[in-house]
Amino acid sequence: MAEVTPKRRDDLTEAEEALQEDEPQGQAAAPAPTDKKKAALPEFQVSEIATITCQDDLDAVVKAHQGWIANVFDPKAETVSGRANLKGADLRAYTLEGLNLSGANLEGANLQGVEATGINLTAANLRGALLQAANLRNARLTRVKIDGADLRGADLTGATLLGVDLSKAIMKSADEPAPTKGATAADEPAP
Repeated sequence: MAEVTPKRRDDLTEAEEALQEDEPQGQAAAPAPTDKKKAALPEFQVSEIATITCQDDLDAVVKAHQGWIANVFDPKAETVSGRANLKGADLRAYTLEGLNLSGANLEGANLQGVEATGINLTAANLRGALLQAANLRNARLTRVKIDGADLRGADLTGATLLGVDLSKAIMKSADEPAPTKGATAADEPAP
């Protein structure tokens, strides 16, 4: 199992930091029994890659994911498996507005042109995702993994980009303006 990112931010809760873990590969990992903070947050098996063929499929994955999120924030609750694994999913035709997909795996997902105003993607994996022309206004993109993601033409107005390294994301071609106008990043002063 991958280790938790060692950088800690004062503005993130322990549960949000737990969401930042890399996705485990294969079988569920055994819980770490020695560290009291880690022991308080149960380990979860990542769901199989979801097949999305209609809005109802997506809604079912999101519902299961909400149960997983609730369990992360309430470690005394019964352990729930249901972390959304939408790796490589084509989500262009679906409504994502206002969803909470914190900690979800959206690696390589196609989100071109999606309406995702107000989406919460805290600690989500967006590596290699296609987000061209996506409406990410007021999105929460705190500590997302965004290496290789294509954000050309994405509307990030009012989005929160805290702890995000955009240096490896595709932001613009030579003839396009940068799509981050209006976004705020706590690590950098707003324009």
